[in-house]
Amino acid sequence: SSSGPLPGSASAAACPCSGTSMELRIAALDGTLLEVTAESSWRVSDVKAEIEEVTGILCREQRLIAGLAEVKDDEEIAAVLARVAPRAGAELSLVRRSPEQAYWLEVVRSDGRQLKDAPPAVRGDPEVVLAAVKSNCSAFRSASEELREDPEVALSAIQENGNVFRYASPVLQADRAFILAAV
Repeated sequence: SSSGPLPGSASAAACPCSGTSMELRIAALDGTLLEVTAESSWRVSDVKAEIEEVTGILCREQRLIAGLAEVKDDEEIAAVLARVAPRAGAELSLVRRSPEQAYWLEVVRSDGRQLKDAPPAVRGDPEVVLAAVKSNCSAFRSASEELREDPEVALSAIQENGNVFRYASPVLQADRAFILAAV
């Protein structure tokens, strides 16, 4: 049951139920409540599909956070909740991505080279750029200059694929400390 759509952010509390199902309570910051009965074998993607069905928020726009980390769609929700807080009352947060970011994440995950066609703000989004690099290492050359000069982002991209080094900024390529960190 739902008393309205979720806004940009929400919090979820999981309460164990009998058998292999559990009740997930998702509370929006404005007080809107959503209850989802989930099977313990459900993956995070199944929970997102249920949230989409009830609220209209597309799965690709949803980010579920457990503790301080985003949970992956292929993780079992019961394992996520057990890891974060084995006791009743485990907390999840639902954060809504912008439709533009969600769209471009979907595009570059299937073909990282498409990053070259993205608007400048998207080419400056570390999450989108790193997703593109996972699909195709040459996508990093289409990242914004700021990201190609950012040692943290460049190192994350290089960890995905060592060939990304050649697309990092010349400043980073000449930086001894960066080179040592990259190898």
